[in-house]
Amino acid sequence: HIEKQWYQRRVRGLFPPAMFSLLLLLLCVLQGMAANTCTHHEAIYQDGETFQDDHGESDHPLCQDCTCDKGTVNCETVPCCLYIENGEQKRALNGQGYSDGCNRCRCNAKSGYSMCTLMWCAWKCSYENWNHVSGWAEDGDSKIMAFDHDGECPKICSCDKGQLSCPDECIVH
Repeated sequence: HIEKQWYQRRVRGLFPPAMFSLLLLLLCVLQGMAANTCTHHEAIYQDGETFQDDHGESDHPLCQDCTCDKGTVNCETVPCCLYIENGEQKRALNGQGYSDGCNRCRCNAKSGYSMCTLMWCAWKCSYENWNHVSGWAEDGDSKIMAFDHDGECPKICSCDKGQLSCPDECIVH
C-alpha cells in the first residue's frame, strides 16, 4: 500500500493533470491513426489511399488496383500488360501502346499477350526483371535488376555491347 501511494505521487509529480490529459488524448489519436492504415507487401498506406499492385510474368500478368479502407486492403484485378521502361516495371491497359525498350507494342490484355514489332536491338541487352517481366537495357547500364535463370535467383547485372553480365552472387530480397 505504501509503494502504491509513492508511485501515484511520483507519476502525478511528473505529469500535471492537464498534461496527463493531453498525453492521454494524443495516445488515443495515435491509436486511431494506426487503425486507419494498411500494410501491403511491407508498404504502409493511409486510409483512402489507392495504389497499384502489379506482379506476375509478362505473359501472365496480375495487375490490381488497390485501396486502403479502414485498415483493410481491397484489390480489384484489372486486365493489363506488364513491361519495363528505363528499368522500371510499368503497366499498359488493354489497347494502349508502349515500348519495351526495343520494340513498339500494343497491349491485348484480353488475350493476355502483347503484339510487338520483332526488332532485335543488338546493342541492347534483353532481360527479365525479378518479377520475370521482359525488357531491354541500354548499353552501359550497370544496375539492371535481372533474374538469372542459370543461377535461378535475382542479381544486379550490367549491359556491355549487347551482353548481359551478372555476378555469381544472388541478391536476397
